[in-house]
Amino acid sequence: VIVSDVLRDSPAEAAGIRRGERILCFNGREVVDVIALGRELIGLKEGETVSLATDQGTYRMTVRKIVYDDVFALSRRKLALPLMYMTASIARELGYPLDSGLVVDGILPDTPPEVKRGDILVKLNTTAINSPADLATALRTLHYHDTAEAVFLTKVTIGDRSYFAKRTVALPVK
Repeated sequence: VIVSDVLRDSPAEAAGIRRGERILCFNGREVVDVIALGRELIGLKEGETVSLATDQGTYRMTVRKIVYDDVFALSRRKLALPLMYMTASIARELGYPLDSGLVVDGILPDTPPEVKRGDILVKLNTTAINSPADLATALRTLHYHDTAEAVFLTKVTIGDRSYFAKRTVALPVK
């Protein structure tokens, strides 16, 4: 079994495990395949200390649950995409005829430059996004180092008329 990714801010990252290391033993038991390792991982409890022997050394770490306050915090963390639910008053403020959906609330340092404050997220990969529940569903399928295809609507004003332009943006998953 080879470590393909190490999640940012995870116990594995804190222990020093690196991508590409070969896992030899978990808690003193030889790791023969991914299924065997999965069986070991399923039974872990938060706060438990585990050891992982790789071809690069032995690591000790404490199991902890990775918790996100809400789906919007998860979106910020995984996609550098600060979103908020669009209410009727926000829609009026932005001059949008829509009064629901998720709107980009700001720009973070690692937000892709194609994304603008006020854009409306309408699709993430194959999931239509109309609510925080839709966003949660889409985020569950994303993994570290994936690329998510996000579709946004952007308000464009030409003369005295406003239109929505559709734009697809590749978002790196963290």
